[in-house]
Amino acid sequence: MEINRTFEIIGCLAEGVDPKTLQKLPNESVFNQPEVIRALNTAFNMLGTKLQKIKEEEKKRKKRPLKQGEKWLANEEEELKRNFESGKDVNDLAKAHHRSTLSIKKRLEKMGLITFQK
Repeated sequence: MEINRTFEIIGCLAEGVDPKTLQKLPNESVFNQPEVIRALNTAFNMLGTKLQKIKEEEKKRKKRPLKQGEKWLANEEEELKRNFESGKDVNDLAKAHHRSTLSIKKRLEKMGLITFQK
């Protein structure tokens, strides 16, 4: 089951609502017992916090270059060298290679093509 749907279901139950019909649950329902309501609210809040963290991590992941942290392959380095020597900008190289500009600069320095200082 998807985590968002789980969150919705727990939220409904904590409010005393049937998650399928969205009708109020009968007063005698186990879900209307104070201890159960408190437990559901605790679970709902904990899951909400977890969902927020997941969404934040997803945002960060989407912003990172696709190949961040991956090993450079020989053919990638050759292509980087050709593109650099043809005059391409570091920002363009970073986009083309799916890496950060810092990664590009460090790789160019390692290849002896530039002297890079932070």
